[in-house]
Amino acid sequence: MRTPAADTVAIVLVGDELLSGHTADRNGSWLGRTLTDAGLRVIGITVSPDNPFAVVRVMQRALEDAAAVVVTGGLGPTSDDVTRPALAGLRAGPQRQLTNRVGTEPGVVLDTDGGMVYAVPGVPAEMRTMVTEQVLPRLLAAAGALPPRATRSLTVVGVRETEVAERLHPLLTTLSEKCTVSYLPRPAEVHVVFRLTGDEAETSAAAAVQAAGELLGDFVAAVDQRIEESLVTALRARGVTVATAESLTGGLLAAGLVSVPGASDVFRGGVVAYARDLKAELAGVPRAVLDRNGTVAAGTAAAMADGVRRRCHSVFGVATTGVAGPDPHDGHPPGTFHVAVSAAAGQRVISYRPTVTRDRDTVRRLAVVHALDLLRRTVHGLGRARGESEQPAAR
Repeated sequence: MRTPAADTVAIVLVGDELLSGHTADRNGSWLGRTLTDAGLRVIGITVSPDNPFAVVRVMQRALEDAAAVVVTGGLGPTSDDVTRPALAGLRAGPQRQLTNRVGTEPGVVLDTDGGMVYAVPGVPAEMRTMVTEQVLPRLLAAAGALPPRATRSLTVVGVRETEVAERLHPLLTTLSEKCTVSYLPRPAEVHVVFRLTGDEAETSAAAAVQAAGELLGDFVAAVDQRIEESLVTALRARGVTVATAESLTGGLLAAGLVSVPGASDVFRGGVVAYARDLKAELAGVPRAVLDRNGTVAAGTAAAMADGVRRRCHSVFGVATTGVAGPDPHDGHPPGTFHVAVSAAAGQRVISYRPTVTRDRDTVRRLAVVHALDLLRRTVHGLGRARGESEQPAAR
């Protein structure tokens, strides 16, 4: 029988709620990213129902391919917590406990005939703490000396995944076999991740990121950061402030900015003005603009950004308005939106008209990213974004 390499790990997620779709999995993605970034090789992620026999079969199959298995979920006092009984079905030594310092249910360590099994609770905060502090050090110790590795990433905004790949093709043909490149598309964004191994990993990763940035130009919105983090850093470095006026996005734009530590230095405040009258009363949009343009218009977005900038006494104002769907509004199809940035020198506006149908959450995230990107371009003095008006929106 083939013995799995010491640096291989399999992930098992336990829960009927994951299979039924009632709960979106976040533990698997966090585990995969955390273990991979630490230098381990994740060979698979499997979801098992809340059935002890099914959990046993999944763990047995995972141990055929991996030196260790991390199981999350199914630990606790309720009837659907089946992981602990399942562990008893494996041929193994006695169960040892992992301390849970942020919850009540301890984890389990099991040395089986096929390899090590680490079972941790499914509650994200408990799982992450236990894995970071107890499981990961054990996995790395068992794996032995791992080659140096480096992970770098670019956040690209305003370019589709296919165009990103086309622009990077000249670079990819020059990269060594020790470099892997992943494309992670999200609404209005593509995250390009470079992972390198070997003695020169850090130097090679830095060179790859620099070369990729030159090929992608000002579409690169952040390096090794989210666009929100990069923006807050830039605003703080310049000692300038921003305020937000949101209709379509309902506070998501402000929430993204304040999710960054230190945002209080640059974020003055925000207004969520969903109703037409509140766009005038709270965001400072002249009623004549609303009467002339309606609520979903480039001019209205520009007036919202200008109004909130003035009322909050900030250097920049950012605004969003549009139709999240699923139904049209004032003759505009769902997915239509306008985002604007106001500064003392004037306003900039991006208008987006849908070509495919998207759900409400995706439309709102698209608007947030375009708004952040337009602010980024304004702060750094960059050229027009795709979809940006050639002339400032008429007030």
